[in-house]
Amino acid sequence: MPEPLPPTPIAWKSYYQTVRRIVAKLNCNHGNYRIHDHEFMEIAVITGGTCLHHSVLGDSRPGPGDVFLFRPGAWHGYAEVQNLSLYNCGFDTALLGRELSWMADEPYLSRLLWAIPLAPKQHGMVSLHLPPGEFAQCRRLFDELCSLARKDYLSHFGDHLGLLVQILSLLARNVAEKP
Repeated sequence: MPEPLPPTPIAWKSYYQTVRRIVAKLNCNHGNYRIHDHEFMEIAVITGGTCLHHSVLGDSRPGPGDVFLFRPGAWHGYAEVQNLSLYNCGFDTALLGRELSWMADEPYLSRLLWAIPLAPKQHGMVSLHLPPGEFAQCRRLFDELCSLARKDYLSHFGDHLGLLVQILSLLARNVAEKP
């Protein structure tokens, strides 16, 4: 395979064009997407279809229940897309230093957000697969988080944050290696 092109950086403001600090959406018809990286945290949960996922960890063919967490600078892209649907959640890295800083002291959450992705061989990325029951719960949480997009963000920030904490906790329980 030829060397991938340098990733195109995606800034929070250019991607989401919003003052929101947590954004989630369900993309039911995700197309091919060039290799890129972000200045924010991203969670991608595959819900259907298939693709060739290029990432810092290599190429893979994810399916429903596969989840990727990207720290800023971790690049990835989608090619050979066929009926791909996925949840995508981006959140401001400043949350890790403020509202979510307590997670650094929690064994499972600190592994998901710091220890694993910041390990040299991970290059800022975590990949995992959710079993059916956890995948269904993850979808319910994402549906609820996505539905908050229709409500006033400032008055519902605590709801956004609470759902993000639940999603991160669910993912942390399902990382392959346990602390």
